[in-house]
Amino acid sequence: MRNIKLWDYAYLGVKSDYDKKLQYLENLAEHEKWHSGQNKDFDILSNYLENTFNKCSEDNLIATNEDGSVSAINTGLLTELGEEIFMIFTKNGIPGHQEWYFNGFNKKSDNIMMSFIDEIQYPSFFKDFNDVFFNPAFEIVPNLDHIITDNKERIDEIMHDVPFYNSIPISGLCALLNGEILNTQKRVKRNQRMAVPMYYKEKVQFLLPIKMYNKIIPLVVDQVGNRYRGVTILNRQMAYKNARLIMKPETNWILP
Repeated sequence: MRNIKLWDYAYLGVKSDYDKKLQYLENLAEHEKWHSGQNKDFDILSNYLENTFNKCSEDNLIATNEDGSVSAINTGLLTELGEEIFMIFTKNGIPGHQEWYFNGFNKKSDNIMMSFIDEIQYPSFFKDFNDVFFNPAFEIVPNLDHIITDNKERIDEIMHDVPFYNSIPISGLCALLNGEILNTQKRVKRNQRMAVPMYYKEKVQFLLPIKMYNKIIPLVVDQVGNRYRGVTILNRQMAYKNARLIMKPETNWILP
C-alpha cells in the first residue's frame, strides 16, 4: 500500500463524534495522560494516533480482513487487562470521498477482529534498542546560535514569569544555558532515565531536562558519531507528544 496519511485514508467524522471515540479509547486503554492542558482536547492522543497510523502506512502494516470490508491498525495501546486495542475502519459509502470511514476502537477479543486472519503488527519507531539508549559518556555540544537565536521565543514562553529574566542579555543567556547543559550532563550520568528518546522526522533523538531558575527547558540532542549535538529546544507539550510515539516516558519531568 502506498504511504497515505490518516486524514486522506479515512473520513474521521465531525469533531464532536471523533472526540467521543477518543474518549472511549481513553477509558478503554491503560490509564495515562492524553491531554496537555486542563481542557480534554485529546491533543496528545490525536497526535499519537495520527503518527502511529502514518507509520503503519509507511511500513505496510494496515491490515484488511478476509472479504476486504474492514481494515485496521494496531494502536500499540493495551487495556488494563492487557488486551491489544485496534483502530477500525469500514468502507465509506459516500462516492468521491475517502475510501474508508473511521468506525472506532476494538479489543482483540471483539467479534469484528475475528474476521482478520493474520496477526496485526504494531509499528516500531526505532530499528534497534541501542537507538533508544542514551550514552552518558558522550559529550553534549550545543548549537547555541540556533537554540537561542532561532528559538528564543520558546525560552521566553517557559521563562516568562521568572523575575529579571527579560533583563538578561543574549550573551548572558548563552553562558547560563551552556552552564546548565553541563550540569544536566552530570545528572544524566547518574540517572540515565532522565534522557527521554523521542521520534521526529523519521529519526530518534533525545530530550534532556535543562534546569534554569526552577524551570525545565527540554533540550533536543542528536547523536553525531560519539557525541551529542544540542539542536533545539521544545516546550513540554511538544516534547511529550514526540516522546510518546516511542514509548510512555517513565520520568515525570517531561509531563506537560
